[in-house]
Amino acid sequence: MITHEREGTRAWPVVADELRRVLDVGCGNGDALARAGAHFVAVGIDIDHDALRTGSELFPRHRLCRATAEALPFKAGAFDGALSRVALPLMDIPPVLAEIARVVRRGGEVWLAFHRVSYVRTELRKSVRALNLGPCTSATSC
Repeated sequence: MITHEREGTRAWPVVADELRRVLDVGCGNGDALARAGAHFVAVGIDIDHDALRTGSELFPRHRLCRATAEALPFKAGAFDGALSRVALPLMDIPPVLAEIARVVRRGGEVWLAFHRVSYVRTELRKSVRALNLGPCTSATSC
């Protein structure tokens, strides 16, 4: 089973011994796989080439590759489990979930972590303020 442990406000996956092949969708540099354990084959995908290069240097045991989550380059049932930490909202969610379901074997484990709503709300406010948006009226272009 994939569970979690807390480090401050962050959740990290803990992968049970019976899971031998685990995929990290949106892995960044692969740090979640490194914290998840060492008893399984760790495969991570991301679209950020620089993060993957850094991860390959930091975690040479991992297999990190550049791919989109909407079209995973793996056979059906190739993994015992999959995880994704806070990356899913940045993707086209329905096809990603379908792809995860396709590549994780029947009865496999899926572990998803998301930012808290309060974090998202705060970040959204910061982004809106940074754009210096004013009121929109019919006399101004929006």
